[in-house]
Amino acid sequence: MQSYLFYCLTHEGYSIKILSELLEHCLKQQTACFEINENGIKLRSVDSNGKLLIIIDLKVENFKKYKCSKNFVIGIDTTHFYKILKSIRKKESISLFIEKDNETKLGLSTIYKSMTKKTTSYITIQNVENLEISQGSDEEYGFPIICASSDYQKMCKELSIIGTKNIKIKSKFKYIKFIANNEIFSREVKLGDDDYMSDDEESAKEYVANFETSQLTSLMKIASLNTTLTSNIQIYLDIDLPLRLKSNIGNLGTINLYIKSIEQTNSNME
Repeated sequence: MQSYLFYCLTHEGYSIKILSELLEHCLKQQTACFEINENGIKLRSVDSNGKLLIIIDLKVENFKKYKCSKNFVIGIDTTHFYKILKSIRKKESISLFIEKDNETKLGLSTIYKSMTKKTTSYITIQNVENLEISQGSDEEYGFPIICASSDYQKMCKELSIIGTKNIKIKSKFKYIKFIANNEIFSREVKLGDDDYMSDDEESAKEYVANFETSQLTSLMKIASLNTTLTSNIQIYLDIDLPLRLKSNIGNLGTINLYIKSIEQTNSNME
């Protein structure tokens, strides 16, 4: 019988597949840093431009089976990780593992719905340093604007066809507007509700910032991560902090994406 230093099993293989696709889009040809211990699996990675921070937290209690007898900080190539998981379909299970006699490889087994077929692949673990990066707390960001995951995905598709390099975001309390404008026509998509704002909310300063279109559209897959019936994305905005998107990863845990605006990026370069 195979001896494992780390082993986990989940029936939400499709969520792991979508997560790998999102990482492949955001961290092209990069190594993602995973931290594995008795509490679960975490990831903290920054894209090559330093404009996007990704934090993933998969809790031990959300896996069907979970064992970890040693703490690991491992680097996984995002492109090959997605290639291995690309064929996974809904309702298929996946196990991740590190064998005691093969610590340089991460194993991935796909267990198909028929339960009569199992495919096992291995990907080489790369040496990486765990990143200690600070980000805004929930208290600093305040209350989020909540929108349906499908609405965010549709917004990205509707604005991407405009062909502009940048998208302007405006927000005030309960709503957020995404605006794309080129020389021929413009389009605005509003998520949330501004019909019943109080006098204090109406007079508050409006959030306004610009983002690269590719930054927002590359995150469309976040809409597919939450496979629960109430699939929502939480959007946090503060003019002094990066734009923050938060979503569940099925029933396994959460993902937080922190995106710097063009104004913040330019300010850091000065």
